[in-house]
Amino acid sequence: MEFSKLTEAVVAFDENRIYTFVDEYLDQGMLANHILKAFRNGMSTLGDRYKREEIFVSDMMFAGEIMRNVMKKLKPILVNEGGPKEVFGKVIIGTVKGDIHDLGKDLVVMILRGNGFEVVDLGVDVPYEKVVEAIKSNPDSRILGLSVLLTSVFQATTMTVEAIK
Repeated sequence: MEFSKLTEAVVAFDENRIYTFVDEYLDQGMLANHILKAFRNGMSTLGDRYKREEIFVSDMMFAGEIMRNVMKKLKPILVNEGGPKEVFGKVIIGTVKGDIHDLGKDLVVMILRGNGFEVVDLGVDVPYEKVVEAIKSNPDSRILGLSVLLTSVFQATTMTVEAIK
């Protein structure tokens, strides 16, 4: 199945067409992983356009909000769709204290879960104490993901890493 129409709709910021294509593809029995890949291809193109200063931060935020809505629809399907049935490991993930951005983290969580990982999602604005407690409470976890978007919270990231040591 060709998903270029969805990718083109993402690049054009055509919210209505995006939702229509996602629904049509799901109704046709297309794999949610393939739909997500087409969406990510469009987001990648937008990222390239942003780097070339052809679009603005507000455009990326709008596209991110559309992606969040699409992911709400795809999430339950991705988790159960043809992914591995065995658990490959446990991941603890959260956005550091002072940062409330979660789009990238949420995408990573869905991809991990869809590929056989158990994920402990700590949410956003997570103090280092909560990260340390999650590590202690989940001794079988082998991966820690700290999401950071704002440069102003790099110190909180450093404090979290130091507290873990």
